[in-house]
Amino acid sequence: EGRLQDLLENANDLIQSVSSEGRFLYVNRAWRKTLEYSPEEIAGINIFDIIDPSSMEHCRITFGRVMAGEDVGRIEATFRSKTGKKVYVEGNVNCHMENGVPQYTRAIFRDVTDLKREEIARREREQVLDAVLNLTPHATVITTPDGTMLYANKPARSISPKTSTGGVHGKPLWSFLSPGGEEEVRRSMAELTMAGEKPTSCRVTGCDGRDWEIEWSRARFGSKDASYLMAVIRRIE
Repeated sequence: EGRLQDLLENANDLIQSVSSEGRFLYVNRAWRKTLEYSPEEIAGINIFDIIDPSSMEHCRITFGRVMAGEDVGRIEATFRSKTGKKVYVEGNVNCHMENGVPQYTRAIFRDVTDLKREEIARREREQVLDAVLNLTPHATVITTPDGTMLYANKPARSISPKTSTGGVHGKPLWSFLSPGGEEEVRRSMAELTMAGEKPTSCRVTGCDGRDWEIEWSRARFGSKDASYLMAVIRRIE
């Protein structure tokens, strides 16, 4: 029993056990540290005191399902610490039953707050980028240094039926082109790498059979070490 207690108390995950009335029967050290409660304070709160309002309805429904003995699989929830900090968690919960009567739940959660905040920040950056690049009438694409597309504005997504329906993320830029255009695109990107910050361009045949000009320049977002390329695509009349 002592070894089991030591294992639970020193686990990095948030571990809790809750009675059928919602009272905490056990929480481990990582749980108390993350949610900022002392061992003495645990007896005075219940499970819904640490749920963020944005997650309350979802958690009430999930708690009821767990208490009914249902396997709810992996769940996501937003907790709120004693000082009001949001804590994003994901994990698994199940219920101990005796003669068909629910006794208590057992849950192990992983704190994914940093990952969630990073995801929210990434979405915000994408929204800003989308708003800015959609102001230009030209097809504009952000790629990795090897030509893999990460983003395309509305004019770029409308170039081909495939990209307008299936999106561009993860596809090579030359999927916009007629066969044989990959070599010229790679040459132009290599030229940009050698030219430093000076933009370069190339002429290729697009998927519509018309001549296009692709102007390459460097685009940096977020980390200084993350270098991306911006391709502005114009049809040559």
